[in-house]
Amino acid sequence: MKFALIALVASATAIKLRAADVCVSQAQSDEVFHQVDRNGDGEISRGELRGAISYYLRTHPRAAAQANQLTASDVAELKSHVADVAGKDHQLNPAEFNTLANDMCRLYESEHA
Repeated sequence: MKFALIALVASATAIKLRAADVCVSQAQSDEVFHQVDRNGDGEISRGELRGAISYYLRTHPRAAAQANQLTASDVAELKSHVADVAGKDHQLNPAEFNTLANDMCRLYESEHA
């Protein structure tokens, strides 16, 4: 697994990967979204996302070991993708978070096919 975010989503919602285009339903990602949206404003800020990923990596040594294998290019690519999905407001709303979760799910599937 290349990116820690899919591990966060997969762990928190017990995703069952499907052959369909949608790996993560809106309901599944909403459940995680509300855990990550610490201030309850309906948007996930950069800080909230970083905090969620940091917490996940601290509490899941296997994911942390995998994250340590990321190159600077991998990290830059992920940051760029998150920024693209988040748009001009630089925050993720529930639909954008679902898009990101599905993008990460498809990446995970392609790497483990």
